Amino acid sequence: MIQRIQSIFLLLVAILMGIALYFPISEVVDNDGISVMYHSYGLEIAGDKLPVWKDQVSSITWGSLTFALLSIITPLVAIFLYKNRKRQARITLFNTLFIVLYYVAVVSYFCAFINKIDSEDANIHINLTPSSLIILLPLVALIFNFLAYWRIRKDEKLVKSLDRIR
Repeated sequence: MIQRIQSIFLLLVAILMGIALYFPISEVVDNDGISVMYHSYGLEIAGDKLPVWKDQVSSITWGSLTFALLSIITPLVAIFLYKNRKRQARITLFNTLFIVLYYVAVVSYFCAFINKIDSEDANIHINLTPSSLIILLPLVALIFNFLAYWRIRKDEKLVKSLDRIR
């Protein structure tokens, strides 16, 4: 049944990860006043002036983009596997792995980005904007993912107990 509570949890996981993919995580300003927004999918340079270090830093963060997209698509696939609860639970566990790897990729790309431009430009400022709280959304999505997994397992136990009664 598609109207089960775990379907709502899985839909919330996909929505939260989509929001986390779209909004910037932080803003980095160098001493020339060039502002760079750091997103999960890459870097967005504000203004017409390009920074000196632009050629030395990848503007697309493939790892975090890949894991973000996987953690959006996977729960949507799991919603439609409601007839096969074991597979739905397994896919939900894989989505947990994708969300954790998303965090690892975001942190590693951000640290590499800061180290690269810090070696070129000693005077940078990292501004945490109000949208920087977006980095907490995958954590909330992870909690909803665990709740969905728990409810899928609970449904599986209920079906097994009803089969024993027959």
